Amino acid sequence: MTRWKAILFDADGTLLDYEQAQKKALNLTLSKYSEKDYGKEDLSRAYRLVNSSVFQDYEACRKKALPPSSMEFKKIFNSYGFETIDPAEFIENYFFKLALQGHILEGAVNVLRELSGIFRIALVSNGIGWVQRSRLNIADISGYFDSILLSCELDVAKPDPEIFRKAAELLQLEFSDLLFVGDSATSDLKGAENCGMDFAYLRYDGNFSAPGPRVFELKNIKELPGLIS
Repeated sequence: MTRWKAILFDADGTLLDYEQAQKKALNLTLSKYSEKDYGKEDLSRAYRLVNSSVFQDYEACRKKALPPSSMEFKKIFNSYGFETIDPAEFIENYFFKLALQGHILEGAVNVLRELSGIFRIALVSNGIGWVQRSRLNIADISGYFDSILLSCELDVAKPDPEIFRKAAELLQLEFSDLLFVGDSATSDLKGAENCGMDFAYLRYDGNFSAPGPRVFELKNIKELPGLIS
């Protein structure tokens, strides 16, 4: 019999296809700027921009996040070659487009369906509340979760243990009862380690080089049910 009573899932890169969502949202966002015909290289630079630590801090609503109106944010945009774009306007447009992207990774729905009949299920994700909830609804997976915890709604982001404490409290369980499944070394693996919580490290690229404790290494989410049920 499994030792866990509930499974916590990360969202992006674990259940939702974040890369595809970002690139589609960026394509739609850049198309709004008619003064330049943005091409493949521009999309590549924009993709690196939205995955930079400064942008990701803002998207997760971390306390250290810079406001889009700050000179520091403008300098970041300039460094990626988007000198003519207003960061605040770009960010507003980008998140509106991102909210429309509900691409789900292959096999994720079947995994949720199977495990929800055995375990309690919760989602713990860094991200803007209305954006993430829209994407989960479009993917049609919101109903599988007993609880959905989003960093911008709670004012605390992974890897801070507090967001996981809130999940445990909502589920009325201890950390020892939980298995967390995620793909990020800095947010997910580190967050689980901070709590002393069991972690299943999911890497579709097969790169498990990041240090830190884990009970499983998965190359595909579809491997999970066979290991824990």
